[in-house]
Amino acid sequence: MTAVLVLALLGGGGELPGWMGFAAARSAASPTFGWSPVHREADAVVFSAAFRPQWDAVARGTAYRGITAEGAVVLRYLGTREERYGCEANTAAMTAFRAERRLPEGPVWVLPADAPLKPAPVPVVAAPSGKESRAWTAGRLEIAVRKTGERTALLRVSDQGRPILEEALEKHYMEGADLAPVDLSGTSEIGMPFPLAAFALSPGGPWLIVFRQPGYEGNAFRSLLVEDGRASFLESERHSPFLYLCAF
Repeated sequence: MTAVLVLALLGGGGELPGWMGFAAARSAASPTFGWSPVHREADAVVFSAAFRPQWDAVARGTAYRGITAEGAVVLRYLGTREERYGCEANTAAMTAFRAERRLPEGPVWVLPADAPLKPAPVPVVAAPSGKESRAWTAGRLEIAVRKTGERTALLRVSDQGRPILEEALEKHYMEGADLAPVDLSGTSEIGMPFPLAAFALSPGGPWLIVFRQPGYEGNAFRSLLVEDGRASFLESERHSPFLYLCAF
């Protein structure tokens, strides 16, 4: 699918094909990220409560295509069921896929096998960080989060040095929460979106950047579409799911 066709699809009110899923660990002891799903059989899962009837109609073994940080991989549908996720006895509906090889931890863009879209991964490279600012590059795109106050920050995305998106951010406090000011030096901060993965929909764009934005009770994974000098977050749960972990 060319960039022109992608823009035509979105301009016509359509959605990007596929679902944003995640590589699955086989045991709770193995994930690097605390939010990564665990599944005894699967290599990738889509959190699918909103799409359960659709997945229940799919035949086991149906082929899909997964795009990871290492490239494309064939996925085979295993089924959809409730699995443990989060604290205590919490569960989530997970649509499971077996891959031809083990997958790198992180986002997996799951596409129908016949989808015309052929995305490719773009490495997300972090620059040296501090408490006041973080920055990354993904190909020709630049991503920065800069602290603007005790509880506030600014997300800026630029294309070859030209800003194309700015979003004001705030670290909200809940009763009983740590009242420390925004600190961008770690790998996670409440309310602050950090990029996890990026994909090029064609060699010259558009691009899709997947951010993780932590909250007190889970993580929002927000997919940002960058195309034609503009950038906008996709609101659909297909590409921007919220993964509930635990009550605060």
